[in-house]
Amino acid sequence: MSKAQVTKAILTCSYNDSGPGLEQKIRDDYQREKAAGKTSLNHLILRNIHSGYDSLKFNLLLGGAPLFLYTLYTMHRSGIEQAAVVGNQETGKITKAFCEQLRIKGFEFVHEGKPEEWSLSNTLRRGKSRLKPSEGELILVCPGDTPFISMEGLVDNPYATGYDFIAPFNNKQNSGGFYPRNFHYVLVDEQGQEYPAKEATAMLINFPKLDKNRFGEELYDKAFGARKSYDQGNPQQKFIAELFLKENGKFSLQRAKKALSIVGIRQSVKEISRYLSKRVKGEGENEHNAPHMSIKSLEGLIEHAFGIPDFHVKIYPAPDPAAMLDIDSYEDLVFAESMLQQAENPSEIYPYYDELKTFCKGQGSFGCDFPERWHKYANAQFHKYSIKASYTSDGHLDQKVFPSSKIKGEIGLIKEFHGRKEE
Repeated sequence: MSKAQVTKAILTCSYNDSGPGLEQKIRDDYQREKAAGKTSLNHLILRNIHSGYDSLKFNLLLGGAPLFLYTLYTMHRSGIEQAAVVGNQETGKITKAFCEQLRIKGFEFVHEGKPEEWSLSNTLRRGKSRLKPSEGELILVCPGDTPFISMEGLVDNPYATGYDFIAPFNNKQNSGGFYPRNFHYVLVDEQGQEYPAKEATAMLINFPKLDKNRFGEELYDKAFGARKSYDQGNPQQKFIAELFLKENGKFSLQRAKKALSIVGIRQSVKEISRYLSKRVKGEGENEHNAPHMSIKSLEGLIEHAFGIPDFHVKIYPAPDPAAMLDIDSYEDLVFAESMLQQAENPSEIYPYYDELKTFCKGQGSFGCDFPERWHKYANAQFHKYSIKASYTSDGHLDQKVFPSSKIKGEIGLIKEFHGRKEE
């Protein structure tokens, strides 16, 4: 079983290159989401190293500070003693300056390697190599694009002594309907409470055990690719079939029977009927016709899929509304930037904002291409994709994408969450 205290983390700030055809990929993704009936449509912030500089999103500026620094500093303030920050050279330069200025020990930059190596499995491998997790030790894994996420419930996780894979999933109940997100499935707890859900943002992982899964390191890249549920060929459905129904790439009756026994025949029939009804009616996916499953069944399916003896999974609804606020798109960036601007005090949504701003003002120029170009770069993208937003010369964002009521509603949720933590 896993140790109780979580003291190590991997901050993932690497992303694969989308190449010179980036603009068309962004437009194609937008159209696929639209054709699928999604209500939350976004233009993704993809990476292109062929434009003369590296547009790695983790280094963009939010509220005048590099995006990944929000998560890095939250990790430090929450008790993480060792962290591997995996990213590009600019990520490393900023990390070094920040940790030296604030005298943060134990947080080390790890270079992501060559472009042909970039993948989630590569990022995790490099992070693990630096941290050297011991048998049974849980490692916190969090991407550097979740600026306002709280770490307390992860570092001091109540399930840390009994599980090898802990994933608090993002859900509509605890994150509200203010921040525009599509929910891919509905999870049901033991009391019958339904949670329109998305995948977890941050996780706790026992790597020495999880790495023994039947897919090896390829599991991480398959899972990451499946998040893009409306990419060509629907990789999400393919991944689910491979996880639960196949063995060595071929259909396995034994695995299918086991998966069916975990879900239950009655629930399986319900889901087949739900799927067929959606197809016949030509409905787009929404939380009403999305697949439903009990949390307990999902935990059992994951344990079955990984095929690791004595491997224990815990899935539960994330209580933190900010966990879902990851910056995947330009629209996400507009929403988060507007939150900082509309809050009476930005520290209401990010407790360490004043310290972060003091560092950035004292630092002046980071000497890094992408952060230096960010506001002009962002304005060009806003114009290109007809997003009604623009940065002024002093870094203030003017926008007409989201009404003030939604921004203030999300701010209120996060303030309320922080208030409950302090009680």
